Amino acid sequence: LHEQRCGAVQLERAARVLAAARPTVVLTATTAEVPSSVFGTAVPIIGIDEPVDGPDAPIRDDERRTPLHADNTACVLYRPDPTGDLVGVAVTHRAVVNQLLWFSGRFGISVADAVLWSTPATVEGSVCEMLAPLAAGARLVVAPTAAPHDSAALIDIIERRAVTVASFAPISLSRFTAAVADPATLRSLRAVAVAGDPLPAATVAAFRMVSRAALHSLYGTAEFVAHATANLVPPLRYLDPRGGAIGRPVWN
Repeated sequence: LHEQRCGAVQLERAARVLAAARPTVVLTATTAEVPSSVFGTAVPIIGIDEPVDGPDAPIRDDERRTPLHADNTACVLYRPDPTGDLVGVAVTHRAVVNQLLWFSGRFGISVADAVLWSTPATVEGSVCEMLAPLAAGARLVVAPTAAPHDSAALIDIIERRAVTVASFAPISLSRFTAAVADPATLRSLRAVAVAGDPLPAATVAAFRMVSRAALHSLYGTAEFVAHATANLVPPLRYLDPRGGAIGRPVWN
């Protein structure tokens, strides 16, 4: 459970995910302020920061029930359906690796980069934020849990940690941009991914006033792990007044 401090909305979502997933065990930090009622009484809970008795060596292939394959499920991502219910989408290792390779190539992520992880782990956009920098040897900068809703906190961590690549939903980018008092605080940013909703031209124009970072408009769903299409947002004089286009399919 990736929530260090859970508000009512996060607790309600966590309870719904657990009810749908019916896990055999829950891994969580012992410092997480999560009521036991969220997990239910029949689910064993293991604190990931507690000492564990037994061997700590990596699991060998001969210890697995079956061999691992690229098409085995890597994780299950939950998204709301049109009725508001959460739907779990099983994502394979092959799909995750494809997305990580594409994302790293698209943004040119290398050991010189610092990538910000601010999206909750249960949302598909977190896959690239969390794993792409690790796959490329870049620094992974983990934002505080409340940071996605606190523009000042995001500006501070981007400046202090010299973040070079970050991701936003369009509405979050608008709030973030409005909170930037000094463009110099974003001088390390070189690329920003925007996904989740259409990217309005006004949001692009406002961002251009505070940063020269390249804007990439991405589109996709959990079935694609995160992103299915991508578009490099052009300079304002060439931008469609309706906003950023969804672009072309990612390579696979």
